Amino acid sequence: MLGVPYFYRKMLDVSNKYYLNNELRYIIASGGPMEEGLQREFKKRFGRKLLQQYGSTETGSLALGYSEKEAESALKKVNRQESVENIIKECLRVLMG
Repeated sequence: MLGVPYFYRKMLDVSNKYYLNNELRYIIASGGPMEEGLQREFKKRFGRKLLQQYGSTETGSLALGYSEKEAESALKKVNRQESVENIIKECLRVLMG
């Protein structure tokens, strides 16, 4: 399931009689920054991890992250512009043969 962080924040407000289908493999937030604590509250309420997707507009999906601390640490380590350029070059290399 893919949605914007606002969608998942609003899901936390619905009645407890509603739950997530166990067949969902991934629950992904994309399209904007996720507020602090949303992943933790979502996991507590629904018992499922809410993943944060990065780079979906620029690259189709650069990375998925779960831990707020791990995601912040990973973003500090990555030179985003260089990474996007390398991904584009590799895609072109594969497509063009």
